[in-house]
Amino acid sequence: MELAGERVSAAVAALVERLRPSIVRLHAHCGQGGGGTGIVWRQDGLVLTNAHVCKAPAHGVELADGRVVEGRVMWSDASRDLAAVQVEAGPLPPAPRAPSATLRPGEIVIAVGNPFGWPGTVTLGVVHMLERSRPGGSPRWIRGNIRIVPGNSGGPLLDAAGRVVGINSAVVYRVASALPMEFVERFVEARGRRMPPGVALRAVPLREGVQGWMATAVQPWGLLAAAGVLPGDVLLRAEGRAIESEADLTNTLDEAGAEGSVRLEMMRGGAPLVLDVPVPRAPENPPPPGAGR
Repeated sequence: MELAGERVSAAVAALVERLRPSIVRLHAHCGQGGGGTGIVWRQDGLVLTNAHVCKAPAHGVELADGRVVEGRVMWSDASRDLAAVQVEAGPLPPAPRAPSATLRPGEIVIAVGNPFGWPGTVTLGVVHMLERSRPGGSPRWIRGNIRIVPGNSGGPLLDAAGRVVGINSAVVYRVASALPMEFVERFVEARGRRMPPGVALRAVPLREGVQGWMATAVQPWGLLAAAGVLPGDVLLRAEGRAIESEADLTNTLDEAGAEGSVRLEMMRGGAPLVLDVPVPRAPENPPPPGAGR
């Protein structure tokens, strides 16, 4: 008599096996070496992964059938930790996807990746929480007890039906963090034309319990430079909400829509200052790969 646990085990193994043709390994260089994981997004060979995996304009991409082909970084945005890589390998099966917003704490999730170069490694866990910038807002992170290590970056986080609900990105305080599917889809829809913030931030304490983010570098092609932000400015709030990280600021800018604006509260030379940051589409020619880093 087959036990319930055996049926669950067989089901998990089967859904992972179905997804394997949609998972690729990215080598550190065009050839062999470390790297990360990616998922096939479109049949024409568009692959999504983390920006921190893509440190060169081209990478060797190992497909499920063992072929290694060249992948060209089409666009990359470090503030979103996402990159799009194009491979020419004939039709590839895109990974099935599902919204992450309906996930609930306690639901089973599965990560597939290539840690330490071990292909197709699988780990199982549960959702801890969906972190949002504000109640009712879009998910900002999926937090869970999935074990991910170097090489898992850029790989899929699956729900119990085998659909991709996020892209694994980082471990924070031993908790795995994945970029939600809604966040990823906005990145793809912009097709690299949404201008990145173009700012490097460093946390600075202001007073007890209050933290600001100093702009240590402001790139001329970014949204914040266009709005008038200067190096040394200390960012405090965006749309009335405390800024908790660079990714938090990016998410707020994304939620403004294609032609919106974001109210940015900051300090300059010790004096308060408010700027409106327009959020237009960027020109059709996006910044070169790695420009958002």
